[in-house]
Amino acid sequence: MATTYTNTTCLVLCALLIACLARHANHRERDAAGWLTNLVRWCSRSRLLCAVLLAGGAVGISSHVLVGYLGPGDLFQDFVGAKEFAAGRSINPTATMKDRVEYWLRQEPLVLPAALDWPVLRKLQVDSVNSGARQLVVQAHPPFHILLVFPIVELCKTIQRTYLVMTSINLASYAALLFLLWRSMPAAVHSAGAGVLLCILALDWQPLLANLRQGQIGIVVALLVVGGWYSLSRDRPGTAGVLIGLAALIKMFPGLLILWLLARSRRAFLAALATICGAVLLVYLLAGPSAFLDFVSAARTIGKEFGRSRFNYSLSAVLSYAIAGSSDRSLWATAVVLLAVAALACYSAFFVLRKARPSKWDLQLEFSTLIVLACLVSPTCEAFYYPILLLPMVTLAGTVQPGNLWRACLGLSAVLLCLSVPDQVIWRPTQYLTPLLGDRLAWVLCSFPTFAILGMWYWTVRQQRVEQISGLSGV
Repeated sequence: MATTYTNTTCLVLCALLIACLARHANHRERDAAGWLTNLVRWCSRSRLLCAVLLAGGAVGISSHVLVGYLGPGDLFQDFVGAKEFAAGRSINPTATMKDRVEYWLRQEPLVLPAALDWPVLRKLQVDSVNSGARQLVVQAHPPFHILLVFPIVELCKTIQRTYLVMTSINLASYAALLFLLWRSMPAAVHSAGAGVLLCILALDWQPLLANLRQGQIGIVVALLVVGGWYSLSRDRPGTAGVLIGLAALIKMFPGLLILWLLARSRRAFLAALATICGAVLLVYLLAGPSAFLDFVSAARTIGKEFGRSRFNYSLSAVLSYAIAGSSDRSLWATAVVLLAVAALACYSAFFVLRKARPSKWDLQLEFSTLIVLACLVSPTCEAFYYPILLLPMVTLAGTVQPGNLWRACLGLSAVLLCLSVPDQVIWRPTQYLTPLLGDRLAWVLCSFPTFAILGMWYWTVRQQRVEQISGLSGV
């Protein structure tokens, strides 16, 4: 898709990073705050730049929604799971998934509206179905996720109407997510110009487009987690626990945050635990114990099929590929992954457990660290997951001081750029570099989203250490 390679958010972030590097190389820290303020003011007041970003966002969203409507991607596994549940069969078909996909494509055929009945769009629909729905190996989403989608599927009847409803939910969730993040940002950047610029930049952000194209609900999960923190920071632990518990039921990786709640907010932990237990009981009553066994089987299949996919940027995927290649099984790779995960988890827990009376700012740093850690140690981490990383970036923005202004701004810009590059743009260099450097080295070098997430983890942990030293010295 042409809009993938002309993503305006990615291009503008790249240009801004180059401009900041050039300014830093020539003038170092001299009048850094004034220059950055003037840069933000100029960008927000430039009608041409804002028009380009608005047009790019409109084109990016509409084109990805069009492709998703013509041939839904990952949403089709939710559709199949809901339809199978309604028919009294397994929510998570594994060995029969290919047959079930073809069956439901025949039962609920994709239509092309008369206004869109053009040869090029007919071909695009066929290509979208072949690269999307027909590539599904299993229905690997948790049972509670399917139960949430089930009423929408039953009301909409067809996959295309279901896709439109899910797209509306995603867009509304994205707007709410940006609002909560804006409320959580440091007061120093609370200017109308900066807010307008950030909102316009967010329109063509690749993780948003990826969620829209595939019908994924990573944005909803991000909203639940950020809403959980927002509630917790305003002394509403019950609401926080419910929201974080729901996020962990939809996607498994936010479950790590529940362990943090056990250490920091017992009321929130109990609310999250009650939410999860209630949902598990609901699934058991409606779908039976086989729903959990089928989900475990589907999760194992996903690990085998996509554990080392090019679009998987989890730490385990990168380490496994670097050690054992694309498909070879290796005890060394498993051991290294387990040791790396244990080291990151223990180091993160060390700073949490050392603080008996953390401040609200300490809690936000800890919460952000756990979010980043959850993405790193998850078996899969694709572009759908990245919206949840916006809260850690906002937290890191709050650590900026006059003495480290340039380093912080350059670091945040680089991280955001790495998480804004479309998957296809990453995939192409991997192909080109493979004949020169070999498969494994090319794959690892082009896994810069993983390095960006790892850098965020180190930055948040290091900031916790700085805060502890400052507290001990009385600064």
